[in-house]
Amino acid sequence: PVQCSELASHGGDAGSAVKVTTLFVTNIPTYFTQLALLSMLEDLHPSMRGNFDFFYCPWDEQTRENRGCAVLNFTDEEHAAAFRQAWSKKKLDFERQ
Repeated sequence: PVQCSELASHGGDAGSAVKVTTLFVTNIPTYFTQLALLSMLEDLHPSMRGNFDFFYCPWDEQTRENRGCAVLNFTDEEHAAAFRQAWSKKKLDFERQ
């Protein structure tokens, strides 16, 4: 299953809540192209569409597969939390065509 973990956070003064906007997503099936993964994430959860400002999914040119992970940065912590809740432990094991 896909795992979403906090990659970066920012906070204000001591005692204030830490705001997590960047997530590191792992266990992505390697046969997804970068565009296919991004399109699927946007289509399947409203927290993605228009609410992120950075997406990176490393690509191996030799194997023509992704590296099984991605980094997403959301515009605010609420969208990052909604995405994490919706996608953590979600199975993305579709059959290849």
